[in-house]
Amino acid sequence: MHRNVRRLAAVLGAGAVVALVAQAADLVKPNVKLGLWEITSAGKASGPPPIPDEVLARLPPDRRAQVLASVQGAAGKPIALRQCVTAEKVSQGLQVDRARADCQRKVVSSSASEMSVHQECSEPSGGKVSFDMHFAWASDHVTGTVHMVMTHGAQTMSTDRTIEGHWVSADCGAVKDVEMLK
Repeated sequence: MHRNVRRLAAVLGAGAVVALVAQAADLVKPNVKLGLWEITSAGKASGPPPIPDEVLARLPPDRRAQVLASVQGAAGKPIALRQCVTAEKVSQGLQVDRARADCQRKVVSSSASEMSVHQECSEPSGGKVSFDMHFAWASDHVTGTVHMVMTHGAQTMSTDRTIEGHWVSADCGAVKDVEMLK
């Protein structure tokens, strides 16, 4: 489940402008400017990180506490990134994380100015992750919310985030896809 924290950063950033979609047929092409976008996301996490008990059992108690605190802290940590939105990405439905066969996506609603998506994934370790996302945009601004629930056995961690983004420039410069900012 550690990769879910990294995936969350990518989904939140890329999702702010390029929300996850089930199929291009379900998606209305978003009315967004092409080029470089800056996106920030902030939120909070609650509940224990859903790390398998067998993994935690192998760690000394002090290291276990450190890992749990680190994962939960990372899930609620503010994120800032730059994203290059191209005509090709828009024409493909602005999909991210599209190679995951273990995820089921459903576009709940889609228009030129907003989108709601639900996604559920099964993890190889036996855990489950679900996302509910809503994004609204004007051509040069985006806002959104993401609710994510990660479960493994009896452990469940929820994360709620808000997203804010704005168009910066028609030229993406050195940014080819997504670049995390410090």
